[in-house]
Order: sequence, then structure tokens, then C-alpha cells
Amino acid sequence: MLKEFRLEDGIPAAARVRAMLHLYRADERFRRRVDHEARRMR
Repeated sequence: MLKEFRLEDGIPAAARVRAMLHLYRADERFRRRVDHEARRMR
């Protein structure tokens, strides 16, 4: 699934995942949206 969102900006995948995890922990609104999509995709 992450490949669908990959950009041609040269940022390594590991750095992108770390940034997404940081955002997930820090931003409650983002976390709710991610959790909602995860439940919907089950």
C-alpha cells in the first residue's frame, strides 16, 4: 500500500515511515483518520 503513496522526491522509504509514525503519535486528528481508514480496509 505504501507504494501507492510514494513520491519521486528522493526521500528514502525508511525516513518517510519514521515521519509518518511521528505524525501518528503527535497528531490526534491524523491518528483518528488513519485508524478510521484502517478499520474501513479490514
